[in-house]
Amino acid sequence: MYGHSMGAIVGYLICKKIETLNIKKPLQLIVSGVKAPVYPRKEKIAHLSDSDFWNKILNFGGMPEDFDNCP
Repeated sequence: MYGHSMGAIVGYLICKKIETLNIKKPLQLIVSGVKAPVYPRKEKIAHLSDSDFWNKILNFGGMPEDFDNCP
């Protein structure tokens, strides 16, 4: 099973559920693009207003300049 970013979290949770159901497990779980669940995020931004959220996203860098006009 492979999961990237949010898919990594979903894959992890599916594997945990499979474990509790005692059914055949995937041979491997390969994840990327996200920290392990045991490492909490330093900062949560989902609760911010639209404007503050987009400013925070743009400050991460790596976004095309076209995104400068976000709400």
